[in-house]
Amino acid sequence: MKMYKSIVTVVLVLMFSVSLTNAQDFTTGKNRVMFYSDGEKVVANVFFPEDYEAEKTYPAMVIPPPATGVKEQTAGIYAEAFAQRGFIALAFDPRDWGESEGTQFLLNPYNIAEDARSATSYLRTLDAVDSENVFAVGICMGAGFSSFATAYDARVKAQAVISADVLRPDAAYAALGA
Repeated sequence: MKMYKSIVTVVLVLMFSVSLTNAQDFTTGKNRVMFYSDGEKVVANVFFPEDYEAEKTYPAMVIPPPATGVKEQTAGIYAEAFAQRGFIALAFDPRDWGESEGTQFLLNPYNIAEDARSATSYLRTLDAVDSENVFAVGICMGAGFSSFATAYDARVKAQAVISADVLRPDAAYAALGA
């Protein structure tokens, strides 16, 4: 019974957090949002196109940051540029980085990939998003996180990489100090 109550509580919290965000009035440009990934809060910026109208739908894009990046850096710059081209684009702080919850400064590629999947789920809850046209873009090491996240995710229509950083395992360990 105790586990059942815990599951119901988690579901209600998630439903309430999504409904709070959906109740927001989004504006053109940058909008700060939050969603959950594996029970931890993820903070993101969602950029809306300049011609945004609430009754229309737009293609959307999830942009994980490069390794150790946060939403205000590279991913956010690209998200803003894609919004200027008609997309609703989301850049997020992965768990453990920036404003998101978790163990500060822990670079966990599996968590970042799961955060990207959670970002896709979040975007698809927005009335303004054309859920059949959700895309993913990865930059530098974010290309690896994004590719891993979308490889078997049929909700993502296409994946693109920019300046993909593909290291041999020994080079990756050396670069990350392992």
